[in-house]
Amino acid sequence: METRAKILEKATVLFLSMGVRNVTMDTIASDSGVSKRTIYELFKDKDDLVVQSLSRMIIKNNEEMMGIITETENVIEAIFLIMKMEERKRSAFSRVYTEDINKVFPYRLCLFVFM
Repeated sequence: METRAKILEKATVLFLSMGVRNVTMDTIASDSGVSKRTIYELFKDKDDLVVQSLSRMIIKNNEEMMGIITETENVIEAIFLIMKMEERKRSAFSRVYTEDINKVFPYRLCLFVFM
């Protein structure tokens, strides 16, 4: 696995379980098996890493929704399956992660989503 992808994957897991503010770059480096310097060579700062993590999550989510849409026979079934998928995913987010994203990144996240 590419180093950048490995860092993003590990950081996403840490952010979702511990929240953004509780995760340090040292923790991400340790869990990813890379140095902090490597992280800073690939990402501008922690905010950039969070935004890239969110972007990756959005892209994967959209791909999963498109898979559901193409595999189902009717719209009602697709909507039901997508709602179940979203409910399952949201329940996996820690409360602190959701609070951190809403407090720390509300404005930038809106710009990111709508760009």
